[in-house]
Amino acid sequence: RFLLENSELLLIGLANPDGRRRLERDKSYCWRGMANNVDLNRNTDWNWGGTGSSGNIKSEEYRGKAPFSEPETRFVRDVAVENGVDAYMSMHTGARFIFVPFSDTASKQSRRRHETTDDQLRLAAHMWAASAGFFTGAGIVYDKNDYTADGTLADFIGAKLKVPYSLTFELYGVPGDLDNCFEQFNPPSADVQQTLARFHGMYPSAVEFLIQARLGITQGGDGAFHGSQGVQWRRVEGDSPGADLHFVDLSTNMTERVMVLKEICGALPACKGFNTAGWLKAAVTL
Repeated sequence: RFLLENSELLLIGLANPDGRRRLERDKSYCWRGMANNVDLNRNTDWNWGGTGSSGNIKSEEYRGKAPFSEPETRFVRDVAVENGVDAYMSMHTGARFIFVPFSDTASKQSRRRHETTDDQLRLAAHMWAASAGFFTGAGIVYDKNDYTADGTLADFIGAKLKVPYSLTFELYGVPGDLDNCFEQFNPPSADVQQTLARFHGMYPSAVEFLIQARLGITQGGDGAFHGSQGVQWRRVEGDSPGADLHFVDLSTNMTERVMVLKEICGALPACKGFNTAGWLKAAVTL
């Protein structure tokens, strides 16, 4: 009730309907563009045309003929502008990460940070904690990916529209590159409900965090951030008496990593702290 009374949620269920129809018609499960092959996440005017995209219409990273050449990209932009959004969250599949800007080539070269990068990483930490460790990493895109992406919607909305929270998170992904893209991007049928239950646990936490940030409320360790009940961090035997947070690559920057670890611990009432190697000192039950 608190969330519904204090927020307005604008949901775009699918930004690429004709691309989805083509994928289903042809059973081409590796297809990522629109029906005309334009990648909507290379089509904005934030560093459009950089090497993290392609001018070749046959490339899966085809950026289109011009920035915002596609009505779908313009639609997402216009929804954000007309409604003056405080946050933008874009769901993808392919890897279980939470990304914050930036992803473009120029930003990677200059190590650009958004003025709210630390706040966005704190939000990512709360989402991660509330999902009971569903995600396997969080951080700035150019630190987490081995490639750059020029002209993405999240970068545009964060940088050009000055929206303070502009995150991309991924529902599912199998590590590595599989030949079968359907299996790469979709959980087995028997695991769908469990996957969704863990993933969906982060939504109330994310919205609550954003409301509190908007209202200037400081979150205390009172259990307001909810996770999947009964899920426990896996203990790792033989290497540490703590839980397996050590294996979660939250950030390649140690300062950011420590900050995110503190945020995660603050969102978990049962957390007893962590050591310098990044291990939780004890397994935590949400």
